[in-house]
Amino acid sequence: TVRHELLHAVVQPQLATNRPVWFSEGLADYFSAPGGLRRGAEQLLLKNRTTIPIESLVDPVLGFETEESRLAYAESDVLVDMLLHERGERAVQEALLYLKRGGEASRLIEEVVGRPFTSQDILEALERRVTAPRK
Repeated sequence: TVRHELLHAVVQPQLATNRPVWFSEGLADYFSAPGGLRRGAEQLLLKNRTTIPIESLVDPVLGFETEESRLAYAESDVLVDMLLHERGERAVQEALLYLKRGGEASRLIEEVVGRPFTSQDILEALERRVTAPRK
């Protein structure tokens, strides 16, 4: 959407070249369409009871096949939602600052939240989102 691309234009200059794609895409999705755009992909992740390893989401998501790309974008959206759930909007500020200072993209979640997110954490967050009433 136009809002999604505008958010990229605003956020990109704030990020270093080491930005994880999941963070960039997840932010754009989260703030351009609160509540998520990807309910079908989220439900598929839950149905399969699997997630894409976060370290695979650091590089460009668009390199995946079509279905895997949909799943990667859905998971990226959920990861940003999880950051916000754990630390509030301050998480976004801390993440942007961490990346701007040259922090490692692969350690972003652990640096901001204090622990890594596991596959089980992601699936539980997905279950909460899918079962929550739409806003």
